[in-house]
Amino acid sequence: MFYARMLYSINNENNSFQTLKIKLRKEVIGMGKVFSWKEIANGQIPKLEDFSIVRSLIISELEKCDEIIGGVICGSVIRGDHNVRSDVDCLVVHSGQNILKIIGLLQELNRFAKQLYVPVEFIPVDIRVAHTSTVEMSFGMHLDWSARNGGCIKTNPIPMLSFDLDMGQELQNYVRLKLNKLTKRWIKYPEASSEQRFHFLQKILEAPVYIARKIIRWRGVDISFDDSKRRIVELYSEHFNGSESLKFFREAVMTDASYTKKILQQLKCSDEAEYLNTLKETEVIIPNVLEFIRLTNILVAK
Repeated sequence: MFYARMLYSINNENNSFQTLKIKLRKEVIGMGKVFSWKEIANGQIPKLEDFSIVRSLIISELEKCDEIIGGVICGSVIRGDHNVRSDVDCLVVHSGQNILKIIGLLQELNRFAKQLYVPVEFIPVDIRVAHTSTVEMSFGMHLDWSARNGGCIKTNPIPMLSFDLDMGQELQNYVRLKLNKLTKRWIKYPEASSEQRFHFLQKILEAPVYIARKIIRWRGVDISFDDSKRRIVELYSEHFNGSESLKFFREAVMTDASYTKKILQQLKCSDEAEYLNTLKETEVIIPNVLEFIRLTNILVAK
């Protein structure tokens, strides 16, 4: 029987939170990229130290550029708990002057990171329209934590941005759109290209923890000192212990942890048949993740 289902055939809900915490101590909460067999076979997997190299280069090069006003690198690479599936997210506020130079620099940095197989996602924001582009409050809090903990480039960009202060409405919109978007992509999944399938599985595995982080903030829980994925999993499990949604959340988290564990095993001894089977096992979680999002949609709409 599928790994995640075996882990959670638990009838006593009173023990479920402690059971999850014990299991998570032994697992890597990875989240992030789902690799193709070709990438594994060709060794196109980033080394952990390469994330620090990319992070340092981005900060160094952007600080030299006069057109860059401020920015922040956020996420696991700042906390130091990144893994081979992680990426580097970087919000960049620029002057809007000499746009060819700005985009050219970001392209150059992206090419360098790609040579090390480190995914980079730049979020460029023109200072002239920054106040008209509303940023989700939960994402803004995440950016602020990162800026205060080593991710700041030149100047903290938070004061330059406009935020949606209605976290309840923000959460409702996010969950509804996420459910609709992922359901549409699932319908197209059988005919999708391999690259589209891997990207879809990545979004499926990421969704529960990303949504849980927003819910935790919406409930007023202070996670400004630690908004890591592991902490979010613990908090959601604690606050929603006994709920119907927790069962689907737990399965998704442990499926993701299982995938990360299998990736690390593949790096030691690659086996195509075993990896393809791992992908099939991962696909089983799709309807459960969508059910978790559906239940969350009902919760936040009340």
